[in-house]
Amino acid sequence: MNERHSIPGTYRGFSSPVADGYRRRSRYVQARDGCRLATDIYLPTRNGKTLDGPLPLVVVCTGYRHAWRHSEAETERTKRTYSHLEFGEIATWVNRSSHVDDSGQSRWAANAPRNNLEDLSQWVKVNGSAGEYLLLHGYAFAVTDQRATGASFGKTAFDAWSVGRDLADLFSWFAQQEWCNAKIGMIGSSWLGGTQLFLLNYGSPYFKAAIPQGANYDVYDTLMPGGMYSAGLFRNWSRRREQQETELLCLPVDDDPDGKLLKEAYAERVVDYPTDEKLETGNSMTDMMSWSRDQLLATYPLKDRELPEGGKFDLSGFPMDFERANNSDTAVYFWGGWWDMFLRGTVLEFNNYSGPRKLILGPWHHASFWDTVESLRWFDYWLKDIDNGIMDEPACVLSFTDHTLKPVWRGAPTWPLQEEERKRFYTSAGPSGTIHSINDGKLTAERPEKDAGSESFQVDYTASAGRATRGYYEKVERFLDYSPLEENDKKGLTYTTDPLEDDIEIAGHPVVTLFVSSTAAKGTVMAYLEEIDGDGRVHSLGEGGLNLEFRKESSPSFNYLGLPYHGFHSSERSDMTPGHVEKVSFELFPLFRRVKRGHRLRLAIHGADRDNYHTTEQDPPPELTVHRERDAASLLELPLVDGTKERSVVTFDGAFADMPEKSQHALVLWE
Repeated sequence: MNERHSIPGTYRGFSSPVADGYRRRSRYVQARDGCRLATDIYLPTRNGKTLDGPLPLVVVCTGYRHAWRHSEAETERTKRTYSHLEFGEIATWVNRSSHVDDSGQSRWAANAPRNNLEDLSQWVKVNGSAGEYLLLHGYAFAVTDQRATGASFGKTAFDAWSVGRDLADLFSWFAQQEWCNAKIGMIGSSWLGGTQLFLLNYGSPYFKAAIPQGANYDVYDTLMPGGMYSAGLFRNWSRRREQQETELLCLPVDDDPDGKLLKEAYAERVVDYPTDEKLETGNSMTDMMSWSRDQLLATYPLKDRELPEGGKFDLSGFPMDFERANNSDTAVYFWGGWWDMFLRGTVLEFNNYSGPRKLILGPWHHASFWDTVESLRWFDYWLKDIDNGIMDEPACVLSFTDHTLKPVWRGAPTWPLQEEERKRFYTSAGPSGTIHSINDGKLTAERPEKDAGSESFQVDYTASAGRATRGYYEKVERFLDYSPLEENDKKGLTYTTDPLEDDIEIAGHPVVTLFVSSTAAKGTVMAYLEEIDGDGRVHSLGEGGLNLEFRKESSPSFNYLGLPYHGFHSSERSDMTPGHVEKVSFELFPLFRRVKRGHRLRLAIHGADRDNYHTTEQDPPPELTVHRERDAASLLELPLVDGTKERSVVTFDGAFADMPEKSQHALVLWE
């Protein structure tokens, strides 16, 4: 066995591959209410023979089909993911670097090494899926269609409590199978991560470990971040989901060879996704773009749900209800990317969960995680009782970078960091001499004098951060591209610092507080934090925004990290009074970033982001005024590392040493 080494993303000597392939079987498993759930079961094989059990099991619960035929009709991103497959071959959540035939037998892609298990394992680690990698290391794997999706029965997919109950039933069934040792984990991102949170709510004695990736705890924040409909995400997502439900039928399970049951499953479900076509013709959720939280909750059957131990429960719209989830002792590795659209949710989940936990925030967007090594380290520890030291490390694993985007991996006991110091930068008159924006204002450390003034602009509805942002990832080939911000800044207000005299480290959640007046009762405000390098190029650091109707702040029932909290309830909604100055505070996406000496920071303010968030256009467009008086001082509050405090962070030398180049960062680099 090799020398033992275990740090984030680098792992050897503790666990060896024992299989050279796998076999897939599919069947229906019945939940307690009779709902039939389509489930694929993968067992590792060696020389074509299934490994002796019982084995630990890792489960994926998906709303995107357990298996399907690879075809031209798939999205471009899906076709790229399965580029090794010919059209007509079976595609699954497992076979990212392998083939699986109709009999369930696997074979590896043509360029896979076949000399020995270690060579194959190293190749799969970089090129394959977490499922393939775990199978090689002696885990069973399962993929199940959430009720009312794929080949599973059920009427609606939007019932988080029933999904948690279904998974508890499935886990009980798995635990009784001769090939399963009743130690079960889960993995998966986005919706597949959300289903893990559903089971945390409901509970199962067999649920030992989880890796929810890019999963948001809050239904409302998923659909309506800042009270604004996330159009960049959902116009593409809804079309893909409708295709999968009406055009791209998934594979039937083995005990439904003629697809009769599959057709019955599709016939009983309700398919109503808010595609552009339906929104434009008024056929689906026509007022969704301005929903309050309670309006959204009214569409989700989450009240008065039966508890497994008896009694009733109200989820209040949260897929992860912290009070319920904290009854669990499941070990959870909360997994996010700095450019993931649900990053805020990942951080809040970690900070509100009281069970065994870790947090990783890497240089990824919503579809670019690299998780093979860390999944094996996590499940080896919790499902195989291998003492590999993963829980002796700092609780937070964080990639740190500068504008070059080359990650350095650090560990810290908390996020945000203990040595955070919040520093205020105030909006000020210009010119900064860096851009031909409407005002070219400055961002300074000095609080303005009483009569410092204001800047006004008419909302430009063509303003946009572009169509390759964290919320528009569905159309992205590999990297997000925020280069449109350079031209976009000219359409709004900008406030830019002088060149920095020293390097600074931003480590936490920036907050924007604006004192705003408007000529209209309704509207939105968008803010972009940017770094301007020595050549004048714009690099995005993060963004945020708020529907001005929901500017009222309230008190959260959980740890919101001291950030401005908006409940988005109808009772908190109010129109702007034209001409009246109002305080508007909201946070931007968190970041861990060095900005180098000589570079500048810029805060850009707009009243719309056409491609990413829905804004109801008004004629004429409203005029927004940002005030900068002493008692109404608009500002940016940055969490900076306090150099006078003892550093809590450590550096993981050699972490993620084998990470593929395509996963080293999520953004387009300047040439």
